[in-house]
Amino acid sequence: MLFTYLAIQSAHETIWNVSTIALAALAAFDFGTAFRLLFTPKR
Repeated sequence: MLFTYLAIQSAHETIWNVSTIALAALAAFDFGTAFRLLFTPKR
């Protein structure tokens, strides 16, 4: 959630800058990893 918040806060002038895209990519990776851990079947 922190990376998503930082990406939204850094998009004040334009969304197409390096820091916003990097933070959004990191947030997407973070959410993807969390979903994979939550929904992986337990052995």
